[in-house]
Amino acid sequence: MEPAAVTAQRAAIVGARARYERGEITFDAFRRALDALVLARDASECQAILDALPTEHTAALAALEPPPAPAPITADRSSPQHQTIVAFMGQTKKLRRPWRLAPSTKTLAFMGEIKLDLGVAELPPRATMRITSIMATVVIYVPSNVRVSVRSTALLSDTNALDGEGTSGVVAFGHEEHAPAGGPVAELEIEVFALMANVKVLLADGRPISVRELAREALRVAVVGVRRGLAAGSSGQSPRPRVVGPTAPMPRNE
Repeated sequence: MEPAAVTAQRAAIVGARARYERGEITFDAFRRALDALVLARDASECQAILDALPTEHTAALAALEPPPAPAPITADRSSPQHQTIVAFMGQTKKLRRPWRLAPSTKTLAFMGEIKLDLGVAELPPRATMRITSIMATVVIYVPSNVRVSVRSTALLSDTNALDGEGTSGVVAFGHEEHAPAGGPVAELEIEVFALMANVKVLLADGRPISVRELAREALRVAVVGVRRGLAAGSSGQSPRPRVVGPTAPMPRNE
């Protein structure tokens, strides 16, 4: 397929997804459109598939209604309701320092990498996260005491949700949920759209320890040992030899 056809195919897929998110088409219509767009050979076929999508009556009636009045602007901006996290041909990581997750968060990774640890974040009671990953990698660590629902759409991609359940292939859809044993401290809904990408939503309890973290821990232990040795030397007490085991007596000369 020519580069122009690939560009038109990607744009058509994004357009179909936008219509589905706005409620203009049903999920079945969106899925049939994706199946057809993957097999489209040029821009004209992609446009024909978009033009053939049905229009819901509710969308037509909504177009006749006057636009809603703008919401009043409040002076309190301490807790933003919307948040955008972007990695465009770069890296964005929130793994160590405390941060705040907004009730509505959009995460976009294009030919880059995003890693977020919600275990160190301040979570609202209810939150939604829309993840769009295009030729990129996104990893989200979620605390095990949070109720999580993950819906994924994978196109030539690989997704992994929660306890190792995943979807992969040319066109794949997934829906996984995690409910903690006790009462959840928060509820989180995640929608994933992956195009030639790798997306993982993992429980924070299973977060792997990096080599850097291991090196820091080893350095911390070494520093503590040196400090104890200096403290013992300054007090004038020589360290007592440690007996490893019983030693055999020296032979006597008769």
